Amino acid sequence: MKKLLFVVLFVSYMFGLDSYSTLPSDEKAVVNKLETILGINQSNAYRLFKVHFKVYLEDTENWTIHWIDNTDPANDALNESSKKTAFMTILTDDRIINMSIVKYPNIKVLFIYNIETLPRPSAKVLAKFEKLKNDSKFVKKKETKTYAYFKESGYMSYVNILVKDGAGAIQYVDAYTFKLK
Repeated sequence: MKKLLFVVLFVSYMFGLDSYSTLPSDEKAVVNKLETILGINQSNAYRLFKVHFKVYLEDTENWTIHWIDNTDPANDALNESSKKTAFMTILTDDRIINMSIVKYPNIKVLFIYNIETLPRPSAKVLAKFEKLKNDSKFVKKKETKTYAYFKESGYMSYVNILVKDGAGAIQYVDAYTFKLK
């Protein structure tokens, strides 16, 4: 009997560790907003948060998100459309992430376009530039005195580099799909 009770408690504990119910209230609010704006169920909203949002919040204590969606008080047709869009900006202590999401309900897919900008001292940006230049997975598409950009082969991914007057930025640009269940 003790073994059965242990197994039940252990399994319950393991499922609880990776669920919506264990999220802090501010992260639950993000999941709920994704659910509402995109018109998806909580399971999909939680998976989306876990895979594509959580990574940006893990190493920072201070963050916020602001949202724009496709609701318009003057346009009922837009509000009632099954095609939903969301744009959000995530601000953290050391980066800015802009993310656009478009829901294609007929094929049960979200298309996600993500731009992550990391302001950095020029020395770090130049080190990243050199690393990308020597990485066979990336192709340099353009280079000038102050900026360059690279495309990752086989992906919808770019890395932009900007250096000017001792400051700089590294910007990751990615597009991908997310299948709804």
